[in-house]
Amino acid sequence: MMNGNNGYGYRHGTNAQLLHQMQSNALHQQARVLRNFVPIPLPFYDWHKTVLEPMELPPIMSGVKTPCKQTFTFLLPREYFLNWSSNNTLLPRYEMQLRFFQVPENYASQELPDDFPLNCVARVEEQHVNLPALIPTNKPNVEPKRPSRPVDITQYCLNVRDYSRPMRLMVEWTGDKRTWAVAIYLVYRVTSEILRDRATGAAKSSDGNNERPNHRQEESVTRNLIRARLGGGNDDEIAMDQLKISLLCPVSFQ
Repeated sequence: MMNGNNGYGYRHGTNAQLLHQMQSNALHQQARVLRNFVPIPLPFYDWHKTVLEPMELPPIMSGVKTPCKQTFTFLLPREYFLNWSSNNTLLPRYEMQLRFFQVPENYASQELPDDFPLNCVARVEEQHVNLPALIPTNKPNVEPKRPSRPVDITQYCLNVRDYSRPMRLMVEWTGDKRTWAVAIYLVYRVTSEILRDRATGAAKSSDGNNERPNHRQEESVTRNLIRARLGGGNDDEIAMDQLKISLLCPVSFQ
């Protein structure tokens, strides 16, 4: 009889205390800035300024899933939101954008998509931030996931009284061996028309000149090219063919 020992010379109570201390140390690790961090560019958002540098949400070295919490501070660039209104949904406009990422091991500055930690909760100045809803699934033992997209936190940042003091972002999540990151950016949200004009070279710069060469061509040119390719008689024509397939009824197989 070992009288409370686990067979390795340590008492169960001592092991529990050591494990709790290890987890507590992991929870209170100093958050560090992730250097050479590259988020994947988002087509409808022009980056203007990094408000909160990408900060690490550290892993739990033991791998045991543990509730974690980190608090960060940032300054609101108020000059971009002087005429902002919660009822104004017109685009384009400036937004404060919150983004989460999963950082792989041996990260080498590759572009990272948006990804949320397990059981992620975010608050700005004690205001609960609405994150993308969990994707429904009926598969057993599958970790719930959220859509890979950023979060607009402009309204939460502008609902405070004193803009001169630093604002607080609190993040809670269930930690494990994975490393995550969180960042806040000032972005300019554009419309599909603006993106189209950029692609075709129709977008104008502040001096009235085209930002890019004009790649637009007349509609008649496109139609004539399609007719020529489908009409035959040319070396670069599109070959037309037919394919007949017999289908069987999945019930009667007839």
